[in-house]
Amino acid sequence: ATVAREVSQSPDRDRGGDLGMVPASGEYALPGYLLKPAGRLQPGGLSEIIRSEFGLHLIQLVEVNEGADVAFEKAEQKIRELLTVLKEETAMENYLQPRMNDSLTVYLQLDKTLAAASAKAASAPGP
Repeated sequence: ATVAREVSQSPDRDRGGDLGMVPASGEYALPGYLLKPAGRLQPGGLSEIIRSEFGLHLIQLVEVNEGADVAFEKAEQKIRELLTVLKEETAMENYLQPRMNDSLTVYLQLDKTLAAASAKAASAPGP
């Protein structure tokens, strides 16, 4: 956890690399290069160092919780939160995607003396 806080570039670095509960399958599951080593661990176990294109990783399996059916009334707030996040992400992506493909023009404000010298040099007769 200390190493993750100090050197990790992952979004979960402030939590010491803790991903929280992660499903074993589906869209939000761990990527394959982490899922296989995690699947061999017992609760409390720590993996060997895992190398990937994203760097070095260690996995500690804290606990395993089996899935269970939940009444809609109990899950309703969590579903609303997930749908709100999904709606916000989709809106942001729809807004940004066309703009990411547009060309970008950058204007720099030159220091007045540099701009004056540049204009003077441009107007001077050539050799």
